[in-house]
Amino acid sequence: MIGTMMGLSQVVFLALGGILADKVAKSLMIRATAFLALLVALMFLTATVYPLSFGVLVVYAGLSGLSGLSGLSGLSGLSGLAVLGGGAVFALMSEKYPVALAPAAIGFAEVFGILSSFAAPALMGAIISGTGTFFSAFLAFAIAEAVLVAILLVIAREPSGQTSARTSYGPSL
Repeated sequence: MIGTMMGLSQVVFLALGGILADKVAKSLMIRATAFLALLVALMFLTATVYPLSFGVLVVYAGLSGLSGLSGLSGLSGLSGLAVLGGGAVFALMSEKYPVALAPAAIGFAEVFGILSSFAAPALMGAIISGTGTFFSAFLAFAIAEAVLVAILLVIAREPSGQTSARTSYGPSL
């Protein structure tokens, strides 16, 4: 049931993220969803410390789709964390890079997202095997998310007066 809830949250938050990516500044959405990923990481960390009822775990699973960039941290591998803000990442790249480079930039982002889907469970498994506790793995996840949020607060800003790098190379109509 928890896995189903996590999967369904991905679908819901993916649709919501697509709508929001069209209405909210993309850099703001990326930073906000990274912060939500940190909150979800802390939520799961609490689940390793305190005994929680099945109902609370189901709520945690449903909320795990709230965030957006955990796949970039390389440690998450948790449900819908990479979907709410994911559309904003791809949309921002298509706006910031010239037409000739945007597909490559989006491709690299997708490749690193896919690689993190393989690396995250392996890293968390290695941490669990090495320490014998889930707490250590989720603590590493929370730390990675905190670092990601700090980095994004610095680099995911829209400087005032910045224009898009996107240009058309075709004939103008």
